[in-house]
Amino acid sequence: MSDALTITGKLIEKLEIQTIKTKKGTDFTKQEFIVETSGDYPQPVKFTAVKENVMSKLNSVALGSEVEVSFNVRGFRGEKNGKVFYINDLQAWRVFTKEQNTAKMEYDFEVTTDPVIQQSDDLPF
Repeated sequence: MSDALTITGKLIEKLEIQTIKTKKGTDFTKQEFIVETSGDYPQPVKFTAVKENVMSKLNSVALGSEVEVSFNVRGFRGEKNGKVFYINDLQAWRVFTKEQNTAKMEYDFEVTTDPVIQQSDDLPF
């Protein structure tokens, strides 16, 4: 998937940070959180944050805040007791509050007060 996926809604729950031992013996840290979409049929959507900077940002966001979450869809295939199963996970890689997103958009470019105009005698026409 090359298109960025985003969803906006209200942060309604932040679950505890979990540290899990992988099969290779390394530690894996994650935090799950729930965003409720708006509209006629609001849906609670669970996301997983696995990067330290996303978990840090998430912990600074108050419950009830309007957020925009950018995420990837991850799918896993497993087998247990001879039965195949599939798990889907929405892995968040960016979380913005509405105010933070507006500020980012306003200051995402550099503004100069004294623009330099380049002049050239080599005109293409």
